[in-house]
Amino acid sequence: MPQSSCDILKIAEVYVNERFPNAVSAEMNPVVSEQSKSWIVEYRLPVHMLGGGPVITIDKSTCKVVDAYRTQ
Repeated sequence: MPQSSCDILKIAEVYVNERFPNAVSAEMNPVVSEQSKSWIVEYRLPVHMLGGGPVITIDKSTCKVVDAYRTQ
């Protein structure tokens, strides 16, 4: 059963700050998408910028990060 009290963006923010400390700028907006058993938080660059950002997968039932990577 999914956790209704998960603060998805806060969980992703804490994880990114610990694991990818210089990967996110103020111009990067997190975008949340949903799969059957998880939420995906993707930090996307503005259109005028090149590069990539972190993508964090959070399990709905535990509210824990189960996968993370950085796009290029």
